[in-house]
Amino acid sequence: MGRLIHFLQGLDTAAAFAVICLGMMTLIGVMPWIRSRLLRIEVTRSVTDGAGDALKAVAGFMVFLVGFSLVQVQVQFRATEEMVLKESNVMRALDRTLFYYGTEDAVEARKLLGVYARSVVSDEWPLLADSLRSQKTEDAFRAFAAKVRQLEATTPRQQAAENELFRYLDEVIDMREARIAASEFGLNPLYWWVIQGLFTILLVLSFFTPASIDRTLANCGMVCAIGMMLTLVLVYESPFSGDISVAPTALRRVIDTFMVR
Repeated sequence: MGRLIHFLQGLDTAAAFAVICLGMMTLIGVMPWIRSRLLRIEVTRSVTDGAGDALKAVAGFMVFLVGFSLVQVQVQFRATEEMVLKESNVMRALDRTLFYYGTEDAVEARKLLGVYARSVVSDEWPLLADSLRSQKTEDAFRAFAAKVRQLEATTPRQQAAENELFRYLDEVIDMREARIAASEFGLNPLYWWVIQGLFTILLVLSFFTPASIDRTLANCGMVCAIGMMLTLVLVYESPFSGDISVAPTALRRVIDTFMVR
């Protein structure tokens, strides 16, 4: 189950829509024809009517569950975007404070901050899709943090700036850890198992529905709508993978300010 979800999340959004919707429609559509044409199993009218009513009820509950799941993953996605924005703002504040610190060591620290920020974008960001961290980024941050701790304040203004620097340094550590933790955000596995169970029930019920064009079209249209919503859940569940993902745009803008200040 986990491997299938990871595979689907690695696809482009259009491809994920096609694979999920077509796959679900195919499975639902062929079930009654397998019963009537391949297995030659005949059922009474009361059975087909009951299966059709039950199918609609289960599909309604599945729509509710998938919709609730979509709201959850969208909230997590937006929270991750805000987290990245906050991290970039902390880096901007660090750079500004170092700029006003006004010493050679502060200039060197600013350069190391730029190295760290660029490493986050180029080295660590691609790894977040797999919930991994970059050792190169880790080394860059350690070098920057060590340089900041070497600063020696000689004026009251520098002393005040130094206190701010240490606070921002702690925030950068916290924001990085929060960003890496956010890459592991996702829907509770129990939801996926329930969704899988409900779809299995839909398959069983569709097996007993009439093998007719109108019923097949109705069943396929219903599960196609569910499949589209389910695709959105998969797209938003992993905030750092796929073509709809949290991008390091805010960090790139901060890096640009490093270059001009």
